[in-house]
Amino acid sequence: MCSSDLRTQLCDGAHTWNYAYLGRVAEKQSRVTGRIYTKCTDGQLRTAPSEKGVYPVVPAKERLCLKKSSVNTVQQRFGDLMSKGSTFTQKLLDKTIKSERMSRPMTHVIVRATAGMRDEETGERDMDRIRWPDVVTGVRQYFEHTSGSMTLVHRRSNFHGMKVMPDEMEGEYAHLALQTIASSCDSELCSLIQQKAKAGKLVSMEQGGGSLQIFAGQDMENGAYPNETGLYSNLGDKYIAEELGKDSKCLSPYKKDADYASAVSPWNRDACRKELLNADIHRHHTKSTALMPALLDGGLYVAFATFFWSARRMGLTDFGKQPVWAVDEALAKVKAFFADNDSSKPDNCHDGWKMTPGDYHERLCLQAMTLEMILQKMVDNSPEANAQIVFLKELDGKDISWAIGVAESIKHKVANGQQVLVVDVGSSSTTLLGLTKTDGEFGAVEKWAKNKDGNLLEVTKATTEKRLLIDALRQ
Repeated sequence: MCSSDLRTQLCDGAHTWNYAYLGRVAEKQSRVTGRIYTKCTDGQLRTAPSEKGVYPVVPAKERLCLKKSSVNTVQQRFGDLMSKGSTFTQKLLDKTIKSERMSRPMTHVIVRATAGMRDEETGERDMDRIRWPDVVTGVRQYFEHTSGSMTLVHRRSNFHGMKVMPDEMEGEYAHLALQTIASSCDSELCSLIQQKAKAGKLVSMEQGGGSLQIFAGQDMENGAYPNETGLYSNLGDKYIAEELGKDSKCLSPYKKDADYASAVSPWNRDACRKELLNADIHRHHTKSTALMPALLDGGLYVAFATFFWSARRMGLTDFGKQPVWAVDEALAKVKAFFADNDSSKPDNCHDGWKMTPGDYHERLCLQAMTLEMILQKMVDNSPEANAQIVFLKELDGKDISWAIGVAESIKHKVANGQQVLVVDVGSSSTTLLGLTKTDGEFGAVEKWAKNKDGNLLEVTKATTEKRLLIDALRQ
């Protein structure tokens, strides 16, 4: 319990404020006076003054003051670890921004964490991530001047905060991204997407490493979406493989394992189907007990990210041609693919399939089987519905990313010539995506940098074995 008296909180010289929970007014107050004002309401500690009549809550187990040394380590490592590519020998984020990107008048920075920071059952922020305040505050210090000397990055950045983005927001932003790209494109497919969006019949389907969203552009009511929306916090490509376990019949021996050459693959089509249907898959924000959503009658499903690669393997799409299928026809083609047990065909997912040295990973056939399960269950749930589906890697030559939707949400704050930097904190990597506003609209998403060395919570630890290569903030 907290005291009911309004009181002044003061961090000593070895500590800094916890910017993960302070409201914007309190943040400004802390920079001006070095103090934070708090009050207790209904047993909850809140920062003061209020923001539009609301006093931001500081969760009971959280600290208002963080160790400055821990936060500074995050700030430094965030700059150091964000290299272009997957190695530390290439240009680092700080240098990249200073030399190449920050020459423009202003960069609006939005940091959003996705599946790696969510609870696997609820799809919301994982409250057990105890280093989250240190990471939020350290990243904020990198982009926004809170203490010490001001860097060029501080001068050129407008920081819009770091948050965990729940599944439903990732789905909503991806849905918005499709509409945004289609609105500036005159192809037949773009016209169809615009038509379906206006009719409330556009559905985005995205499978990432951790989560999966089938988002129909619907509104949530009383904590639940209509049955045509499906949100899954552990049905991403990597998370579902982890859920099934290393002995799963859905996986191939991995090409880098010591015994790969002699290993016999356990992959089995029937066994994998059963494993997927019996897996502990978390669908949330729904009142339905069904594993998969119902088909939206008259809907156009635009499937991208991991879905493109499994669909390409089964002949449903390719780089130069992305046909629009009736969902039941697409399902029939998928079922025909799995019915072919000919081991002489290199792309087949026959029993005993084993990844080749040229394959990207051991989950390729699991990806395809997951798509079969999704399509089959949606058709079973809506036998009378008619819907279409298309599998895309890009739309109008542009990457489809929820980052576009995030940028669109602050477009009114971005002037022409300014840019938006969206930092995507994923389950196993962190990616920097940039967009520049020209003539009132954002151009294509540019991948500025990517670090593949792990979750940001892990790679910014002071105990990491990786050595710092440069002091990213040293002037």
